[in-house]
Amino acid sequence: MIRALKTSGVLLSSMIFAASALSSAAFAKDPGHEEGAVTEKKFKVSSLMRPALGGLDESYYANVVLVEIGPGENAEPTHTHPGDEILYAVSGDGAVYIDGEKHPLSTGQIVHVRRGQTKALGTLSEESAFKVLAFLILERGMPVLEIVEE
Repeated sequence: MIRALKTSGVLLSSMIFAASALSSAAFAKDPGHEEGAVTEKKFKVSSLMRPALGGLDESYYANVVLVEIGPGENAEPTHTHPGDEILYAVSGDGAVYIDGEKHPLSTGQIVHVRRGQTKALGTLSEESAFKVLAFLILERGMPVLEIVEE
């Protein structure tokens, strides 16, 4: 069961603050980073950092990504990841579509998407963008995502 939880936790707030504060440093340290491009569907994906993970073997890594979707029901393509993903709604109102089921998501809510589940994000507002911070734990050597044909 997928649940969106309203959170005011200090730990999550600290993670968001740390990701925001470190984003410019992460860009400088990651030579493979390419800034996401706004597409005809008006969404942008920016990798903020890819830290090594203590306690896990080297076959896994973390990826922190900011997804920005422009106003007007625009959505990213439906896709899967080779690992779990935690989504935190930074601003705006939108929805996450998990295995085809729509789950409304608004500022301050958090959702867990399991490895292999199909997922897409979209905004529900005609006036404002929807921004989501995604924390992923991924398996090295696997594609970061796989687009699912609809």
